[in-house]
Amino acid sequence: MGPPMSAEAFCRAMMVELEDQWTRARGHQERHPLREKMRQLAWITERVAAGEDLDSILARGQVGDDAMRCLVCEELEVRWEQAKAAATARE
Repeated sequence: MGPPMSAEAFCRAMMVELEDQWTRARGHQERHPLREKMRQLAWITERVAAGEDLDSILARGQVGDDAMRCLVCEELEVRWEQAKAAATARE
């Protein structure tokens, strides 16, 4: 039983998942939805690495004019809550 997953490790794991999807989709379009999700996740990861709280980033990101950021934050919030719950259950 290891330590709970950090927010930064969670973001990196989600990026690997999106990159795998991108590779399988053989996406080449600059504005492909997966590429856009990867850009948003990179933005979130930078903020987490700079010390911002992932929960706050995700909550703030769900409101605003950027539809893709809203979508990514909504999707990640569910996965982040699941990761935290799984870590708590292992303790």
